[in-house]
Amino acid sequence: MRKLLIIFVFFTHLSWSQTIQESNKKQYDEIGLFDMYHNGWAIVKKDKHLGFIDFNGKEVVPTIYDEIELFDMNHSDWAMVKKDNHLGFIDIKGKEVVPTIYDEIELFDMNHSGWAMVKKDNHVGFIDIKGKEVVPTIYDEIELFDMYHDGWAMVKKDNHIGFIDYLGKEVVPLEYTNPNDGIKWYNKQKNK
Repeated sequence: MRKLLIIFVFFTHLSWSQTIQESNKKQYDEIGLFDMYHNGWAIVKKDKHLGFIDFNGKEVVPTIYDEIELFDMNHSDWAMVKKDNHLGFIDIKGKEVVPTIYDEIELFDMNHSGWAMVKKDNHVGFIDIKGKEVVPTIYDEIELFDMYHDGWAMVKKDNHIGFIDYLGKEVVPLEYTNPNDGIKWYNKQKNK
């Protein structure tokens, strides 16, 4: 009896998926398989742009993206999207949680736990796992944390260096050309 129920559910689901796909073929140029990207969703293509529909044929993500990666590749429950050569993220509710404004987004946790380095207009910064920009994209470069001082990352801008801490706060101003001079300045300030 259980096998019959499973077979019935499978064929009902398959028939339902085919009915949804048939009814939406006129609206979309292509319709992918359901559940490939996210449970209950199918990727759709219209005029070279991608989005998602649900089992009811309702558009849950508008067809505005040039590319959509699989969910959970970079961040749990998010998929990286590309629109007009800029990157961002959508979540499993279809909401754009990181706007498509970045030229590059690195993997989370590569430089600092819970953060991903982002690049916009040839400047770098960081976003956190909630999608908030915690270090503004104003620096020419950001080195790895803890290389020169525990809890700090060296930042460069206009041939000057300084340091930010784990909170994204600038703890040594961008006034130095040598990292050791910046650390000395900080130690003097701390000992005042």
